[in-house]
Amino acid sequence: MAHRPLPHNPVAIVDVFEQQRIADELSKNNLTIMRQNLVPLGVGDIFWMGLDGLRFSWEHKTIEQALAESGQRLDDQLRKHTQHADIVGLCIDGIAVPGVGHSGCDIFEPSRKNPKILVKTKKHPKTFEGLMSFFASISTFNIRIMYGYPDYVSMCRAMAQMVYHSLTAGHKSLQHVVKTKPVLFEAQQYVETLMGLENAKIGEQTAKKILLTHKTPFNFYLSEFNENPELTLDQFKRAMKAIGRNV
Repeated sequence: MAHRPLPHNPVAIVDVFEQQRIADELSKNNLTIMRQNLVPLGVGDIFWMGLDGLRFSWEHKTIEQALAESGQRLDDQLRKHTQHADIVGLCIDGIAVPGVGHSGCDIFEPSRKNPKILVKTKKHPKTFEGLMSFFASISTFNIRIMYGYPDYVSMCRAMAQMVYHSLTAGHKSLQHVVKTKPVLFEAQQYVETLMGLENAKIGEQTAKKILLTHKTPFNFYLSEFNENPELTLDQFKRAMKAIGRNV
């Protein structure tokens, strides 16, 4: 189903350490992509703001990376992201199935000759049960999973729909069976985010003034110096440098 029309292309930030092909593919799906260093913000490889200031953070892994890092480095990354975003997820391109003739996983990818056909390309020693157990364990902590995409192209198309959906009000699927609770936000979280920008030297009162103007840190990150009368030029440059933006 096509996304609902919005007055402008939504903005998403792709980490500077993420492959350029991911940013390019997301751009093809009518997203405005910025490249910034997201590590200082404590979020994943793809980040954007949804309705009501919801912060979305998605970590991207290939299926090989997910198999190798699950239960170790990946767990630590996702746990950190939950401290800095409201919606945290893991998106994976590539498919693993139970291995044939061995106890690990077989990895399938689109054939180079015919992308419509999936072919077995590699083996991995991690068991399929281990991978599914990892998915189950992180889902109990409300970490979302996007899995089952044979390549990065289809994964990016799905991710674009996630961005559009997060900015579209009034979605009614499952509302008759799912009881939802309102999400409450504390302004102090945003204040602490701005105060934590490395070397920016933004105090609590200055951070509150920034939020009076921009509402969220994300909007501030996209702003220009002349939109921030409470900051000196040096402060503004240091704040932007902390998120990987050169001004």
